Amino acid sequence: MISGQPSIVIHLRHSTVQPNAALTRVAAAGAVGGLLFVVAAIARVAAGGQSAWSFLLAMALAVLIFALLLGYAYMRQANATIFIHGGRVGFTNAIRLQKSLPIEDVDRFQRTVELDQAKQPVCVLLIVSKDNRRVLRFSGADRLEDGGVERIASEVGVSIVGSWGIAGSGQ
Repeated sequence: MISGQPSIVIHLRHSTVQPNAALTRVAAAGAVGGLLFVVAAIARVAAGGQSAWSFLLAMALAVLIFALLLGYAYMRQANATIFIHGGRVGFTNAIRLQKSLPIEDVDRFQRTVELDQAKQPVCVLLIVSKDNRRVLRFSGADRLEDGGVERIASEVGVSIVGSWGIAGSGQ
């Protein structure tokens, strides 16, 4: 990066993507399992095997843990960015997890489509190093601001190869 160049940060644009079927099934199974847990716990309190206060405390703790997990999952994706800063290019998310490479080590940006665990296509941006040993992977990159990937690649001085080739990706 040339001295004096500003930092560049490209954010995800807001999306109205519907949850996939696998995520919906997992959420439904969690709700049913949680309901069964509550019914069993109420039965235990009614039978005198547990005090009502310990039941309420356990429920509050379970709700807190669940809320923290949901918050983590949301923050991990909601504010994900691609950036150039301090002579490095990389990705970061809302909880400051960051992966980057020195700009001079970057060979190319590569668009590709991979299948997630539910066998659904996911648009992925790869930042590949010149030695091909380091590859940074950014899932859901088709949701980045329009023209953002091109802007970063231009500033880094590398080409973008491949395509996302999925209807509606806009890239």
